[in-house]
Amino acid sequence: MITLLLIAALAAPPTSADTAPASLAAPASVAVEPSEAERFAAAEEALKAFEALHVTIPPGADMAAWSQAFSQGIQQQAQALGELQSRYLALAGASPQYAVPAFVRAGEVLEKFASELATLPPPSGGPEVAKALAGSLEQAANSLRQAAITYYQQALDHADRAGVTGEWPDFARERLARLRKP
Repeated sequence: MITLLLIAALAAPPTSADTAPASLAAPASVAVEPSEAERFAAAEEALKAFEALHVTIPPGADMAAWSQAFSQGIQQQAQALGELQSRYLALAGASPQYAVPAFVRAGEVLEKFASELATLPPPSGGPEVAKALAGSLEQAANSLRQAAITYYQQALDHADRAGVTGEWPDFARERLARLRKP
């Protein structure tokens, strides 16, 4: 059930609040494509907003209250995650200077989201309910971690092909090693 909620939230279309009013849009003849640096900087700003979002479960919440708080929080996070992933992955074809960090960040945000899911407090209602819910949340978190592994590997593949060295490939290697530990 939790996995289905997560998938549905990630697939939710953007709301009208996510799009600029037509009066603010630049005319097509004047449209200027932002540079890779500007696009990466915008993604980094969106990352700050994503990191401020958390699913807040009231202490001792019963299953109904837990589900309501979870649904609200997860929908906000999933929408922000989808937007953030789009921003970073739009740089996948950019110069290696921006593509490698973009792949790393794409993996990192999935890993953070997985950690958030895996550490949610259980609802009140007994150990059976808590165990079943924890299993569903861990399954969803593991799927996100596997996707993060893919992005970290893409960052390293891209870095190797382009001869990129430094903090971003090093970070991807460290994350991969940690996630692949049994």
